[in-house]
Amino acid sequence: MTVWETRPDDFVRQDFTDVVFLYDRLSGDTHALSPFASALLGLVSEAPKSTSELITMLPQAFGLAADDFPDGAINTWIDELDALGLLRPVGTSA
Repeated sequence: MTVWETRPDDFVRQDFTDVVFLYDRLSGDTHALSPFASALLGLVSEAPKSTSELITMLPQAFGLAADDFPDGAINTWIDELDALGLLRPVGTSA
């Protein structure tokens, strides 16, 4: 599984009820994130996490079971955040 990291010091974030705006100081881009995508970034900003860790931890952060998320939703968010440059792979875990 891929291990991911982010660079939280390069972001300015503003939280609203249903959306989080994230300004990327390096690219100059502003992103509108769902609370779930924002929470995923928050987990990775604490320390690098593997995809499998994120699949386990993200639902728990909302008091939900992994089965409460649609199949592939977390992988989709990871792929989208990677494509935006907000997450980056740093290796693999066993």
